[in-house]
Amino acid sequence: MEQIVFNAITALAPGIIVGIVMAWWNKRDKKRDEARSTAEADRVESEMMRIDLLVAVAQLSYAVAIAQKRGSTNGETEAGIEHYEKAMDKFRKFERKQMAKSGLGQ
Repeated sequence: MEQIVFNAITALAPGIIVGIVMAWWNKRDKKRDEARSTAEADRVESEMMRIDLLVAVAQLSYAVAIAQKRGSTNGETEAGIEHYEKAMDKFRKFERKQMAKSGLGQ
């Protein structure tokens, strides 16, 4: 009887140990994947902000060039300024969110 119990324990032990190690490994891997996902989402959002700012600056530059060419504005400058202000506001909010995430806002 003792031999049967001992054989059962020695037969089950490797599977249990491997199961525990794999559970720990998967948990660690999941945390790493979530961190990568978050970093990638932040990178994409940051890139979108940069593109939006670049478009706003291009629109504002074009509006100023047209205004200078005509000698007066025809609403282009105001639209360019509005787009620029919206883009900067979104960028500042994103920047604050990133600072809060990294703990720099403390």
